[in-house]
Amino acid sequence: MTAPSVFQLFAEQAAACPDAIAIVDSSAVTYGELAARSLSIAMELTARGIVAEQPVGVHMPRSWHMVAAMLGVMAAGGAYVPLDPDEPPERTRQMLRGAGCVLVLSHGDHGSHLRAGGVDVVDVGSIGATASADSSRFTSAPGGDRLAYVIFTSGSTGSPKGVEIEHRSVVNLLHAARDLLNFTAADRYLAVSTVGFDISVAELFLPLVTGASLLLRDRGLLLEPARLASEIAQHDVTVFQTGPSVWSILLSEVPDIPRLRVAITTGEAVTPELAMRIAEHADHTWNLYGPTEATVWATGHRVDPRRSTSAGSSPTSSASAPIGRALEGVRAIVVDQHGDQVSEGVEGELWLGGVAVARGYRANEALNAERFVTRHHDAVRYYRTGDVAVCDAEGVVHYLGRNDDQIKIHGVRIEPLEVETAVLAAPGVSRVGATWFESRSGTRSVVAAIVLTRDFDDAARQIYDHLVDRLPGAMIPSRFVFVDELPLSSSGKVDRNAIRALAGEQLSPAVHGSTRRATPTEVTLIEIWQRTLGIQGVAVHDHFFSVGGDSLAAVTMMLDVEEAFQVVLSVRVLFESPTIEKLAARVDQTRVRGGALANSSFVFPLVETGAGPPMFFGEVDLKLAKIGVWSAGCPLYSISHWAQGNGFAQVDTMEELATLQIAGIRQIQPAGPYRIAGYSFGGLVALAVAHELRRQGDEIALLFLLDPMEPNSPHSVPERSRGIGVGGGAGAGFRNARGVRTVRALAANPKGAGRYLQSGLRTIGRRSTTWQWLNYRLVHLHGRRPNPVSLKLLPKDRWPAFWYASQRLARGFAAEPFDGPTLAIFLDHGERYASWKALLGPNATLRTVESSHLGVFSEPAFGQWSEELRAFLTAPRIADHDETRKA
Repeated sequence: MTAPSVFQLFAEQAAACPDAIAIVDSSAVTYGELAARSLSIAMELTARGIVAEQPVGVHMPRSWHMVAAMLGVMAAGGAYVPLDPDEPPERTRQMLRGAGCVLVLSHGDHGSHLRAGGVDVVDVGSIGATASADSSRFTSAPGGDRLAYVIFTSGSTGSPKGVEIEHRSVVNLLHAARDLLNFTAADRYLAVSTVGFDISVAELFLPLVTGASLLLRDRGLLLEPARLASEIAQHDVTVFQTGPSVWSILLSEVPDIPRLRVAITTGEAVTPELAMRIAEHADHTWNLYGPTEATVWATGHRVDPRRSTSAGSSPTSSASAPIGRALEGVRAIVVDQHGDQVSEGVEGELWLGGVAVARGYRANEALNAERFVTRHHDAVRYYRTGDVAVCDAEGVVHYLGRNDDQIKIHGVRIEPLEVETAVLAAPGVSRVGATWFESRSGTRSVVAAIVLTRDFDDAARQIYDHLVDRLPGAMIPSRFVFVDELPLSSSGKVDRNAIRALAGEQLSPAVHGSTRRATPTEVTLIEIWQRTLGIQGVAVHDHFFSVGGDSLAAVTMMLDVEEAFQVVLSVRVLFESPTIEKLAARVDQTRVRGGALANSSFVFPLVETGAGPPMFFGEVDLKLAKIGVWSAGCPLYSISHWAQGNGFAQVDTMEELATLQIAGIRQIQPAGPYRIAGYSFGGLVALAVAHELRRQGDEIALLFLLDPMEPNSPHSVPERSRGIGVGGGAGAGFRNARGVRTVRALAANPKGAGRYLQSGLRTIGRRSTTWQWLNYRLVHLHGRRPNPVSLKLLPKDRWPAFWYASQRLARGFAAEPFDGPTLAIFLDHGERYASWKALLGPNATLRTVESSHLGVFSEPAFGQWSEELRAFLTAPRIADHDETRKA
């Protein structure tokens, strides 16, 4: 009997529980829906002639459609090739050529640029649904030793190399991980890794072959610690994995993250101290190790919080936690230069054998012969990892480093030669040597020592711009050291230790172009950059990512910027404005707008161009101010009841708030007809504003409600207890589940119970209504960002005053029926939908979009309701009241 394929394991779960939730991204997708979509794609691929083991590229944004495409390729018998849309196009084309892909699955316009070179790009959105009768006759391809996927890693020859993984290896991984983690259908796994990393295989498929659910999020979430913790809480995540660098920032910025059932640190060495900190927030904590060539994870070590160190009995060093013992189906041995296994306590190279080992590198027989070997001692085929390790007396493996020049930055494996090849192709570069370096702030990045053919002032900028189009972000050197000659060792090879030493002494030359005096904002930013990166001499035109910065350093730096200027800025702002000059302009712009909120009745412009009356939108996402985002065609103004750092409106009722906001609205538009809109809590405010404008004799042309809070009826008790929040809160089910896990954790670690309970009492105190009332009324902590006092008195995982003020006003507001023209967007047909339907009159049009509450300003939900709104504004007012239609 042929061993099952990954798709067949998933299909078993889909048949057993078709209505269970498989994936949550912008909407919830059931196992049945995912299976049907996967089979439709598989049948389309079969019709297009895809045969066994034929590679098929998957190049699309992170969504359930991406997962369906991967499953569909495997069901058709092909091998999927994951392609990250954020990769430079040239590198993506290199991978397509290396894999031999002639067909790529994409979604929408993504991937259209890949059509050149004989590649057929198929939009999965154009593949129609398959009738159940047709799909029941479709037989999925077998597994066993057939290829499941081809994934690319950095290549030692200067180009990325494709690793071929068979179904039996993936199935072994999924079964081993299921048993190791005690993974069940009750779990929810947060998946944030890009598909270009092999860890995505475990993240995406482990939940789907066990009947569990998968929370699919973009990797940008890792750059926003507070939002990451919020997602874990809001969606009751039980299993989460990331690298030590992200864990360190997350625990530093959000020390009271929700408790997990399983926390995994992987991708790079973790210190015993950090491993213990992670273990305080999970029932079970694992340090998992494995190269791509051994199918994601090969060894694992459980971190025991009851032991003083997780380094165990390392005979050599406790610099990093052990990587543990081999997983099921894997054999791990430490050998000498002759391939003979060494004794305990003796250093050697770690070899991995068994079913987990890859078939090899695609179309690279020479490298296969070098890295994949069969020992005559046991006739087992092994992969030579190049990792130096030692095995202790208990059989636990400890990682010590590399026996070659390979680099690992934040879990990304980097071959120096691939970096050097790309840098060497830049204009004006004669020779180059690349390695890693560690800044004074502890951030590890790539450094390149470069010999130029001539001197020119903007060399660093030009080389960086050249690399952006050729290398993934993690592989681009964040520091350039310009030298007359490359340092060489006594053997005549590039001395990478010497390059690291130079990186600590020399800053990449500033990109000159202005001799003006820096503004006060720029001076402060320069001080923050230099402190974060551990360097001196930063100039206003320097690029953050060419003077030593990387994505994780960006998180730390932007938090310092927020603290220094009392503004709220996403890390994405740095990617959009990566120089001191541009970032200072964004900071100043945000500060001016923050002041405007306090001084112009809480109304400020986002889009001032367009036709017809403006729309005044309560609690709208400010990213709509970006050029080209707002597509409704009319001017757009934000209305709010808070000002960044400047306080809340001092009102006691929703009606008072409406009157205050109307004063600001009339400064922009003195008379109606008015277009009033609101999101979340802003929906209730918009209703109050619309009623008050009518009472003042004005016409309401449109009331637009975007996933508004559920209203109170005039007969409901104003003080009734209700979980009201900005982004939806964790429900009783989450609190109960987390409580059970907490009790289990305390039982397993009695010594930590006192510290945990003490911390819990402080948290309960900070979250009590009494504390929030005191701070709102007496201490006046009204700003969006807590000050040093509020950090002691209030919880850190929400905007304290906003939370209290919104809750207080919403509970006291008795919503009255509204019969004017209304467009309302909801996420489903649940209680909130029913409550508003009863409240709104016959001139209301109700629609639904598939999204989470926080996802309505992201694609695809944003595009769906934006188009609905645009059509509503431009069409004659003959309302279509088909309330079951989706936007």
